[in-house]
Amino acid sequence: MSTTASAPWRDRTLAVPPSSRRGASGQRVLGALMAAHRWWVEVLVAVGFYLGYEATRGLAPGRASLAMSRGRALHHIEQATHLAVEPLVAQALNGRHLLAVAAGYYYGTAHFAVTIAVLVWVYARRRDAYPRLRTTLLIISLAALVLFWAFPVAPPRLAVANTVDTLSSLDVMGASHPHSLFNLANPYAAMPSLHMAWAAWCALAVAAGTRRRGVRLLAWAYPLTTALVVLGTGNHYLLDVLAGVLLAFAAHQASRHLQRSPPAVAGHGALARRFSLLARTGSGWAPAVTRQHVRLADEGDEFDERMVA
Repeated sequence: MSTTASAPWRDRTLAVPPSSRRGASGQRVLGALMAAHRWWVEVLVAVGFYLGYEATRGLAPGRASLAMSRGRALHHIEQATHLAVEPLVAQALNGRHLLAVAAGYYYGTAHFAVTIAVLVWVYARRRDAYPRLRTTLLIISLAALVLFWAFPVAPPRLAVANTVDTLSSLDVMGASHPHSLFNLANPYAAMPSLHMAWAAWCALAVAAGTRRRGVRLLAWAYPLTTALVVLGTGNHYLLDVLAGVLLAFAAHQASRHLQRSPPAVAGHGALARRFSLLARTGSGWAPAVTRQHVRLADEGDEFDERMVA
C-alpha cells in the first residue's frame, strides 16, 4: 500500500472561487452602507459627496434647445391634463412682495440647511435608523444626478413664456448677477425636483425618528411648503414635484431592501453556507477569505472536515 493510501488524511489547498471573493466585497460595501460611522467620518463623506455632486452637475450635455423643448412639452402635457397649476401659485406668491422675498430665500437656503439639520438630528436621536436614511439620501442624489445628465429639462422660468423668475426679479441672494451661486448650477435640472425629493426625505426621516403622531404630521408641512415655493418661483413644474416625491419613496424602498437582503454569495458547499451565515448573524461584514484549507478523509473514513481561514 502506498504512503498516500495509508495516511489517514490527505491535505489539499483549494482556491476560493472568484465569485465568492466578489460576494465578500459586496458584503463589505453593504456593511459600510448599513453602518453608522463616527461623526467625523460621516461629515467627511457628506462633504466629499457634496463637492463631487456640485462638480458634476455642470457636466450635463450642452443641449439647451432639447432641454427647452422638453420643458415646453411638459407644460403642454400639464395644460392638456389640467395640471398646470404653476401660474396660479406664482400669481398668489409674486403678488405679495414680502412673501415672494421669503420664498426666494427659502428656496436658496432651506434645501441644504433643513436637510443637514435633519440628518444630524437622526444621527443623534435614532442611530439605528441613520444608516438606512443616509443611504436613502445618497440614492436620491445619485439617481437625480444621472437623470439630470441623461434627461435635461428646462424649468418654467426658462421654457415657458411670461413665467416670473422670482429669485432673479427680486435679486434674492444675488440671483440676477451672472456670477451668482445659482448660475453655477445646472440650469436644466428640472426633472425631477431635487428640492422636492430632499424635502420628502426629510419628512420620512423625521417620521422614522419620532413616535409622536403630531410631529410626524407636522413634518409633512415642510415638503408641502417646498412644493408651493418651487412652483411659485418658476423653478419647477407640477410633474417635477410629483417625480421628486416618487424618487424619494423609491429610494426609501430600495434602502430598506438593501437592509433586509444582503448580497447572496455565489458558490456551493460549506464555503457558501459559511458566508450566508455571516451575512445573517454577523455584523454585516464578511471576512476577507481568499483560500480555504480542506482536509478530506480517505475511503472508509466517515469524516469530511473543512476549515475556512
